Amino acid sequence: MNHRTTHFVLMAATLALLGCGRANLFEASENRNADPMLKANGEVTIALDVAGGLAGVQQNLTIYANGYTRFVDVQSGRGEIVASLSPEQYGELVALFLHSDFLHLDDRYMLENTADAFAYEVQFNYAGSRKRVVTDNLEAPAGLQAIIARLSELIRELTDKSLTLELTLDRAELQHGESVTLTLLAANQTRNTLRLHTGGQKFDFFAYPAAVLSPVPPSGLHGAEPVWRWAADKAFIAIVEEIALAPGERLQYSVVWEGKANSGELLEGTYYVGARLTASPGGSTALHELRITKR
Repeated sequence: MNHRTTHFVLMAATLALLGCGRANLFEASENRNADPMLKANGEVTIALDVAGGLAGVQQNLTIYANGYTRFVDVQSGRGEIVASLSPEQYGELVALFLHSDFLHLDDRYMLENTADAFAYEVQFNYAGSRKRVVTDNLEAPAGLQAIIARLSELIRELTDKSLTLELTLDRAELQHGESVTLTLLAANQTRNTLRLHTGGQKFDFFAYPAAVLSPVPPSGLHGAEPVWRWAADKAFIAIVEEIALAPGERLQYSVVWEGKANSGELLEGTYYVGARLTASPGGSTALHELRITKR
């Protein structure tokens, strides 16, 4: 059996398991992937980067092999939105890529000299095969257009059901011997009740040296290591819990930080501080600058 035939056999099996219906990717499900810590596991299977347009859009959607899904809209300044797909929901997306024969598309579908067009970069890693396609979605074949349409729909579903996350600091400069209070506010500003799936750990706070994130702090921090993380030295009970948050309601978590690294070292310089709601849906706040100085 050749490589292409193998992909179609796998795709057919996946479609047979999924059936003909399609659930909303972020509806609660008895079969959802209930990882209460919401951590990326395995390689990135699907990624979509969108850039360009008159407004200078810069967006990234990343889906990992365990269903962990993250979305960043740099222009919005909102930080990072995360959610968890069930195995069935994840399989639906994989089946779409296989049905569209994505792994055998050309590398590029672009019209020349098109002003203010969006550029879509789609990546798919599956069964040892990797493919990256760049397109303006004007010259894209029907299968690729269907993939972009579905991933764009997924982004809308994710943002429509996300919390508004905000981090506040009670000071912008911290001298040695002082402390700063960090507060995470997670508000439901949608019209519907949001059901958050979480575990023993509900939140986290973290700090990165400005030099690590130079020249500007990125919205996605995967790969960078924080010098301080509130939860680093804490243990959490292994439970799965659901929290219902009605429209207008919010959660609030606060911690006090003395400007020390997890190693105990007293820090000095400029740092970017953020907060994370460890839930599905959840995510991270935009980063805030904090200067730590000697007395």
